[in-house]
Amino acid sequence: MVHMLKDTNHGQADANNGHNESAATDSNPIGTKPQIRYRVEYQDSTTGQVLHSQEGSEPATLRTNSREPPFEEVKIFRIKPWRTGNTTESTSTATDVPVYPGAVPPSRLLRIFSPAIINALQSVVQYYPGQDLTGDVVEVRWPYPILVHHYDELSGFAEECATKDQSLLCERERDAASHIKLLLDYLDADIMDTVRAEKERNRKGFYTFEGFWVGHKPGTTILQSIVEDKNMERLVVHSVTGGIFEYLSTDWSVDYWGMEFDGTYFGRTMRNIGATRKFDGERVLDAGSFLLIGFGEIVACPEEHADLVQQIIEEGKLYWNLLKKQCKFHKGKVRGFPYNEVCLRQFLISTPVLSI
Repeated sequence: MVHMLKDTNHGQADANNGHNESAATDSNPIGTKPQIRYRVEYQDSTTGQVLHSQEGSEPATLRTNSREPPFEEVKIFRIKPWRTGNTTESTSTATDVPVYPGAVPPSRLLRIFSPAIINALQSVVQYYPGQDLTGDVVEVRWPYPILVHHYDELSGFAEECATKDQSLLCERERDAASHIKLLLDYLDADIMDTVRAEKERNRKGFYTFEGFWVGHKPGTTILQSIVEDKNMERLVVHSVTGGIFEYLSTDWSVDYWGMEFDGTYFGRTMRNIGATRKFDGERVLDAGSFLLIGFGEIVACPEEHADLVQQIIEEGKLYWNLLKKQCKFHKGKVRGFPYNEVCLRQFLISTPVLSI
């Protein structure tokens, strides 16, 4: 029991010192600022069943009269259920606290209840396989990758709702500004300093094992060369697993998809290129590593490859433009026999856009 009380106090200390806006009480009048709730859960290490849980602060009172806060931070301890000669499941009481061995550090997740935050995520997230955004409650495990990767988009969504005529906001947007601000403040206090440092490291051509996921946002295009082939292979990040996402850190594994032509059909194929094993310090993004191109920006690229990356981007734009219906002019020989020479001829390009 001593350990549980100690951890709960720690959760309350975090609320007062780091994540601000917490320590809610039942005396909070309706209309006050939304609060964060902190919870500690002890789960069976084998089944994942919650054996005991305790809140670090009282639920906030929201303008919507809901007893749930916008979100809660859950600290999870994986333990083995207590077993003694005289203790059985039927004789255990609600006050029993499982013994935490202390050998493995706890994990954390955010449990989001706010319809405003969930609606904002569903609005700004275009592509994120592996993260479920359906239902009334959304859970995001530390280091909260989908929230980090859409930090700027969520900030813009909140600002748009804050400046918009309140009478034009739908029910799910009414609390968006305050709830998203609370979420972003929490991320700032918890993880964003580390993320921004990793992004700066990527821009200089380096990366770390712990920050590997930061540059690998799903939907990001990567270029990779292998020893046998000097040509850069174009791939799109589908999902990232392993690494610090796991309860016990493992190798990083990334699934990609790319476009391939087999002589008859041109379509999408899935693949996984090896694994990134754990290492200390920083590594250089060299010719055999990844060059990351985000949505409209180069995320990470050594200076010696900058011209190549820009060339590939221009090739992609050229290909996409060819898929649009447009008029073109041709001067020279025609394709078919007898290959007559034409001075200037107008023709229409109408190529169906491929669905990927």
